Amino acid sequence: MYKTMTRWCIVAVLASAVASCASTPKPLEEMSQSRNAVAQADTSEIREYAPLELMKAKEQQDMAERALAAKEYTQAKRHSEQAAVLAELATAKANAEKSRSAVRQVDGNIKTMQQEVDSQPKPAIQLR
Repeated sequence: MYKTMTRWCIVAVLASAVASCASTPKPLEEMSQSRNAVAQADTSEIREYAPLELMKAKEQQDMAERALAAKEYTQAKRHSEQAAVLAELATAKANAEKSRSAVRQVDGNIKTMQQEVDSQPKPAIQLR
């Protein structure tokens, strides 16, 4: 009986050791991608047009770094993926706002030119 219990304990210990080895791997690729995405998004234009999204991306990246250091790889992966998505969102939002600003400027130029054309004296029509 004692030998059987000992064997089962050894099997249980070995099984848990194998299971711990098969746990979540380090999310090195995800971490690298999110670091790059946040670094590329950290520009003056994005800070101007999408500061909240950029701040959230940086916060998620910091949380990912802390989780990686604590060997909480599932959390690190999740936070790094969120950081990358938020960095991309910040970039897209900034680009959209720049485009809207350019459209407003073009609209203003068109209105100014239209006013100038309208204020010009009309040539008299000459009939032959």
